[in-house]
Amino acid sequence: MLHPSIIPEITLIYAYAEDKILRNTLKGALTSGGPEGTPGKLDISCVGTAQLDQVCLLAVETSVKTQAAAMLLNACRNVRSLREAILRTQDANDDTVRAYMLISRH
Repeated sequence: MLHPSIIPEITLIYAYAEDKILRNTLKGALTSGGPEGTPGKLDISCVGTAQLDQVCLLAVETSVKTQAAAMLLNACRNVRSLREAILRTQDANDDTVRAYMLISRH
């Protein structure tokens, strides 16, 4: 059995670890599922939002405890919107002008 005096320290360490795991998960989602290639030769076949959807839900369920995690969650939501716009342009027969208009709104 643990001595009651160490419970606050254990609680703090647990909260720190949970926040660190959440931040790493958010960062991972930001670095996967994006377009590849170079300007003029963009490959959007790998673009997806599933991982961002998952991690945003996880963040809400576990609750964001730090400003760093909140900023990463906000970035995930913004990147998700951009990827959605990219995917919509793909559905619009790759119309370049339409793609620019959709993406520039974000």
